[in-house]
Amino acid sequence: MILSDLDLRARLSEKDPSKRLVITPILDDEQIGPAGVDLRLGTRFMVDMRTRQPVIDPASEARPISSFFDSTYRNFGSRFVLYPGQLVLASTFEYVKLPMDLFGILVTRSSWNRLGISLLSVVQPGYAGTLTLELTNQSSSAVALYPGLRIVQLGLFQSASAPTAPYLSQVAAKYAAVAGPKVSAISSDHDWEKIRHWPKD
Repeated sequence: MILSDLDLRARLSEKDPSKRLVITPILDDEQIGPAGVDLRLGTRFMVDMRTRQPVIDPASEARPISSFFDSTYRNFGSRFVLYPGQLVLASTFEYVKLPMDLFGILVTRSSWNRLGISLLSVVQPGYAGTLTLELTNQSSSAVALYPGLRIVQLGLFQSASAPTAPYLSQVAAKYAAVAGPKVSAISSDHDWEKIRHWPKD
């Protein structure tokens, strides 16, 4: 069941901390829509760079994934230009904390989709922190992004039951409690140990 605006407001003011939804700061009442909450673009960006390295290899320990990205900052009101085919990791301005019985779907707002900016991501129950936005420009023109503008919408769904293992307690919670954009942590997946010991032809 997706939460309506009435459900969202009730969860945001819930007295029971275990059931309370936290999204802060909400600067404008219009951020809460009929079936989701609009979130604003933050000020920190990690931009993918073209390098002499032919491939990003998550299995390689010689060069970390973060070395393929350049960090930059923009003040509110300043623009960040996203070029065609480029990937940028940004984050929400808001801090978000989900109770254990809610999970979220994060998508770009329709107005940005129509400019070629796209994102689709899942937010796990129990997550706490800013949300990393993996934004790509699928249009043929560069698009200017502005920190502080509403760029994504978070739709929240109620689970039939709470998960058995809270997200923040799992080893797999590689992106929990972050305060800005974070590059892929796929290199820390347990799958790599299995792959390394896989019989080779």
